[in-house]
Amino acid sequence: ADVNVVVVDWGDGAGFPYTRAVANARLVAAQTSRLLNSIFQLTGANSDRVHLIGHSLGAHVAGYVGASIPGISRITGLDPAQPNFSGFSQAVRLDPTDASFVDVIHTDAEPYDTVRGYGMIEPVGHVDFYPNGGRAQPGCQEETSVLGFMEDVVSNGITDAEFHVSCSHERSTELFTASIRQTTFGSCQFTSYPCSSAERFWQGECRHCGNRPCPVMGYHADLYFRSRGSYYLNTTGSQPFC
Repeated sequence: ADVNVVVVDWGDGAGFPYTRAVANARLVAAQTSRLLNSIFQLTGANSDRVHLIGHSLGAHVAGYVGASIPGISRITGLDPAQPNFSGFSQAVRLDPTDASFVDVIHTDAEPYDTVRGYGMIEPVGHVDFYPNGGRAQPGCQEETSVLGFMEDVVSNGITDAEFHVSCSHERSTELFTASIRQTTFGSCQFTSYPCSSAERFWQGECRHCGNRPCPVMGYHADLYFRSRGSYYLNTTGSQPFC
């Protein structure tokens, strides 16, 4: 189908200090909402044809847009940012009321400690996917402490060190991109299973979906819009990740 893709570049407002970027998220959402409303007025398009996709802080930006424009069809949150959002009310973060269907991919869902845990742990959508338990992703060299990060900077340079810190957090975008290329009934799909915890999933206790089809994580998740809850799956550490 023909689609129009609008990319919001707010890189200048999304950098350090982080607290300023958090504040800027609301401004970016207001500007994006204004743009969408203008498009609706000029073209006659409706909000029920809109799919918002946001990574980290951008996931919450998408939530703010959805909260201000009724009837948004879908929001995909890619590892929504945890610091300053986790544990707060739905009014300040992405939540299921922001769109008709909210699907979320968690890839760095650990307790935040400066060098890891950039993504939210708790479910915030209609369907929340936790590939590899939602934690350290395959192929990512995780930092375990600030001291370790500084040693990495000295040994390998700031660019490599920053990559190691953000690898799992960024993986959500790579998984979603890979899912776009997957065919509906192809052999490479991110089929997921309902489970109450990563530990139970790893123990093999959650390998069926009852009398419903198992949802597929990523671009095609809306084919399973009636699904609800937390879903788990395993991936590999490199493209196409399955």
